[in-house]
Amino acid sequence: MLTLLVHLGYLTYDERIDKVFIPNQEIAQEFIRAIKVGGWGNLMEALNRSEELLKSTWEMDAYAVAEGVANARKDISSILQYNDENSLACALYVAYFSARAYYAKPIRELPSGRGFADVVYLPLKNVDCPAMVIELKWNKSVEGAIRQIKEKNYTDWIESYTGDILLVAVSYNKKKDAHECIIEKYRKE
Repeated sequence: MLTLLVHLGYLTYDERIDKVFIPNQEIAQEFIRAIKVGGWGNLMEALNRSEELLKSTWEMDAYAVAEGVANARKDISSILQYNDENSLACALYVAYFSARAYYAKPIRELPSGRGFADVVYLPLKNVDCPAMVIELKWNKSVEGAIRQIKEKNYTDWIESYTGDILLVAVSYNKKKDAHECIIEKYRKE
């Protein structure tokens, strides 16, 4: 199907980055209209929220990231499984769905340093965005999560990555019924 759309001129293929994209704003607007008219408006809304969350992460807006993860969690988590780290991880994957346009498949529990990084996003080739090392906590401090990333050297595995690396800590506090986040830029030594 994509090949047909490329040949018809509705999509363009960039060999350097091995990606298909919409070539101009007019065609992009028609795709959006078709999605809305075709009953896919909810999907488009979710993708827009995901893209906003990703931008908020890159801009290091911790409040917006905590809010975005919380909203995704409300949408997908079962009340029976809401209060655990796995539920938080699943919500994170859904919340960052649009990251697939910029990153390889997220790596869960990546052995690195002296432990396992909960989630790592590595940028695709020729994509200018930061790698992300994410630590998730349930009923523990977000400050402790960011400290764990640093103390256990979770960035060791991606140390040779030449771009920026963001350290992202997300925590859910059951008593407060609140998500918190801290984002820091990793300083290579």
